[in-house]
Amino acid sequence: MITFAETDDLIRRAAPRYNAHILEFGSPEASAVRSMLEVAGKLIPTLHGPVSTVLGELSKWSFTLPMPGDRVQIYLSESGSRDPVTKLATAMHELCHAHQCNKAGSDAQAAVNYLGSEELRAKLEADAKACNVFVRYILTGEVPSSTSAVSGLGADLYHIDGPELEFAAQIAAVHIDTMLGGECPPLDVAQTFLELVRKHYPEKIAVPSFR
Repeated sequence: MITFAETDDLIRRAAPRYNAHILEFGSPEASAVRSMLEVAGKLIPTLHGPVSTVLGELSKWSFTLPMPGDRVQIYLSESGSRDPVTKLATAMHELCHAHQCNKAGSDAQAAVNYLGSEELRAKLEADAKACNVFVRYILTGEVPSSTSAVSGLGADLYHIDGPELEFAAQIAAVHIDTMLGGECPPLDVAQTFLELVRKHYPEKIAVPSFR
């Protein structure tokens, strides 16, 4: 099983590719997270609802926040870092969001893309969930279902339900079929993770076809 030290090493190697800076629950820097979120909620009114939800449970929610200058801030929660596999899966999930922010071209546009369309939000979250699932699959051999992969998207934070939740499950199902077929999902962060774990910790790969 992968260790925390190995997980942290892979995260450090991956984060710069997506202009991402990572704060962890309990770290000295994490004390700035609340202030950072409050400012974001004031500057971008459409973020007010999600920000309020996250502020209420900072130990539970990990999140990605686009920043000026094409930078991205990622916060890893206590719950999202409870064991090495969960921490790495959570980090790759959030780095997938960082990549989405990079592609949007600006912090404001990233927020508009995410909050302006429930269908687009469902796709962005399904892709990020697929990165999370892929990490777990590679490291544990655990085979997920598309329903379980997106089950958390019904939470208040995401505001995804009904047809959009089903849409997210369909996207996740395609990614899961791809990985079960022995191929990496066509997601940049999933490909980065596979490249790095193959290069630095190949013995941690639990699925023979991906070694």
